[in-house]
Amino acid sequence: MADGQGGNRPGSGRKSAATEDATAGAHILYTKSRAKRQAHLAKMAEMDERERKGELIPKTLHLSLADRSARIVRARMENIPSRLASALVGLDDKEIERILRDEIRAALNDASAEVKNDEDSEHEEISN
Repeated sequence: MADGQGGNRPGSGRKSAATEDATAGAHILYTKSRAKRQAHLAKMAEMDERERKGELIPKTLHLSLADRSARIVRARMENIPSRLASALVGLDDKEIERILRDEIRAALNDASAEVKNDEDSEHEEISN
């Protein structure tokens, strides 16, 4: 139409089936990718909030506390033989077993208290 009233333009109108099929797959991929990104951002926001509330600690701090805890327990357990060696000589099996059980329980309780004190002091440092 030469009178400027519109009409068919190249590329206007309904898209071919081949074109619609090609763009539908891309749109689905884009939508899935966007949903995955939004879910990731939501998880990150939740983790940031929990960290600010003091519910989460950095992984390096966790590993440091775990290492220190294991060292405390190991040291307490390794001290038992040297403390008891001479005291167990000449005792019967039941008495030796009772003494060892009591000493192990005491060593673990002491280690637990020491670890708890370390964790409490570490938590106070983080809070300040």
